[in-house]
Amino acid sequence: MKSSIPASLVAALVAIPLFLLSPLLAADGIDVQSARGALQTLSQTKGADYLGRVMMVEGRYGNHQPKAWRILALDPQKPGQLREFMVNGDRIDSERTLLAWKQGRRVPLREVMVDSVDAFLHADLAAKDAKVGFDRLDYQLVMPTDATEPLWLVTLVNKAGDAVGEVHVGARTGIVTRKAWPKPGAPALSLEPSEAVQKASAPVKQVNIEKKVKSTPAPTVANSSPGPDAASLKETSGQILEGARQGIIRTSGSVRDFLKKGLQEK
Repeated sequence: MKSSIPASLVAALVAIPLFLLSPLLAADGIDVQSARGALQTLSQTKGADYLGRVMMVEGRYGNHQPKAWRILALDPQKPGQLREFMVNGDRIDSERTLLAWKQGRRVPLREVMVDSVDAFLHADLAAKDAKVGFDRLDYQLVMPTDATEPLWLVTLVNKAGDAVGEVHVGARTGIVTRKAWPKPGAPALSLEPSEAVQKASAPVKQVNIEKKVKSTPAPTVANSSPGPDAASLKETSGQILEGARQGIIRTSGSVRDFLKKGLQEK
């Protein structure tokens, strides 16, 4: 997927709440199930107790959004055991238990104001600014041990399967805290799990498998660099949101046409 969304339109879309954006896409038959939708499916299917015990949410091969989400959560009935759920739409395709859990930080979902749809828009805008094309995206929502808020770790991958970029987005503030692009001729970014992700979510042994699901490695995470100060963020966010409010009706048709055309071209 080559980034081709106009920067001004992406900036406006980032400010539009997901509950306004999703109907525009769904009306054109575009599947926009996000991480939030997957968590809702988990809650409705297995119980809301799991939502306070989530350690990681992961989606691979996103073409805008992944077709399935992998959720790791501590078992409410068996302390120390981790459950893995593969969520596809409104159903759970498979689940299993993981043991030998290394202590990490739970993802405080009550703080997650930025969904995976918003994370995509941030990553796409960053790729456009860097003039980097990509074919798919991998997502992870984690709470690193040294972070002050949950983070979206978005890895941009080309057709050859190489990571060509990495963008970190604060899941509470929406601040982009890291943008990394390999230099021309340099090795591609690693897709192996980093120490930070392993500390946040690191099952080392699999047992009691009800349905086997192939585990997928997590993308690389590096230390986040500081984002803009709060005053600048508040002023800029206010300007963007106001512009989005004024222009949402005028741009809704453009959003549908652009995204539908982009998916058809793929």
